[in-house]
Amino acid sequence: MKKVMLSPRLAPVSQLAFGSLTVSPLQAAPPPERAAEIISYALSRGINFIDTAQYYRNYDIIRAALKRFDGDVILSTKTYAYDRAGAEAAVEEARLGTGRDIIDIFMLHEQESIKTLRGHMEALEYLIGCRERGIIRAVGVSMH
Repeated sequence: MKKVMLSPRLAPVSQLAFGSLTVSPLQAAPPPERAAEIISYALSRGINFIDTAQYYRNYDIIRAALKRFDGDVILSTKTYAYDRAGAEAAVEEARLGTGRDIIDIFMLHEQESIKTLRGHMEALEYLIGCRERGIIRAVGVSMH
């Protein structure tokens, strides 16, 4: 599968990402072992970019899939946090839940406008600080 560069801080990623909401308790909700098998299959077929979010509650499934795969995987996650404390908790939850010391991409989830982003500025500043400390490789914002 062809790979593309997202950022100089990140390894090249597959053109197709695995959106893990589908195997979370919020959607198809397969048993955790089956969900990990599905992600592992995607990784074995050349996908190396997994999208998740704190809200999806599936970090344990991703951790199980990553343990089965011996290769580089770019992990992107998101949080609804609006203040420093919430962002700090979200980063630690992602790190512990996925078993990774460094999260590749961390975004603020569903920012609707500049006003929404201003209301989450404290969280965004914390994420940027984590990037500067090397805990996060890239910071972003998701919108619908």
